[in-house]
Amino acid sequence: MHYFVDEKGVIRAYDSPELAKKGLTPISESDALEMAEQRDELAEAQQWAIDELNWCDIQRAYHQTGDLKRAVATLDEINQYAILCRDFVSHSDSGDLQMADKKPIRPV
Repeated sequence: MHYFVDEKGVIRAYDSPELAKKGLTPISESDALEMAEQRDELAEAQQWAIDELNWCDIQRAYHQTGDLKRAVATLDEINQYAILCRDFVSHSDSGDLQMADKKPIRPV
């Protein structure tokens, strides 16, 4: 199998390099696997952040309705955590998705 990447970073595999479209950049199998693994990690991190932001919305609703017995943190702690979650997976200046080194810890 021969691996190529296009200008958008999409990995393509062909049985023969002659089948590859013009403009594709050849890459090694190990590079293709590494790129695919990084994409999977980013997708999982992005989904985690979305889930945590949904949790923050629920916690805010508890505060807004005065249901403080169900709220697990102060409103300020929840808002700060939401910011950290949004910063965990973000776009770089070049537009690429990037993940922070450390996952934020949910307030308890």
